[in-house]
Amino acid sequence: MAGPVCAAAVIMPTDFHHLQLNDSKKMSIHDRILLRGEIEENAIDWAVVFIDNKQIDEINILKASLIGMHKALDNLNVVPDHILVQGSRHSLT
Repeated sequence: MAGPVCAAAVIMPTDFHHLQLNDSKKMSIHDRILLRGEIEENAIDWAVVFIDNKQIDEINILKASLIGMHKALDNLNVVPDHILVQGSRHSLT
């Protein structure tokens, strides 16, 4: 039906601030591209994963999103102290 799902995990310095850093779905593609570079340049660590459409069709979009979030966290080299999730209010446990 759709895919892939993209999930990212980013650890930013506590003093990082950017006025446009908000919900990526509300940003223009141009602003997302510019902000991506700033995030990658300033991040302590980051990881991006994709869940393909076949897995989405097998398990549903919500479960695929949760799996993607877990995989992104697992791909970090630095263990975060805590996480903030943009998206579903369902548990990541």
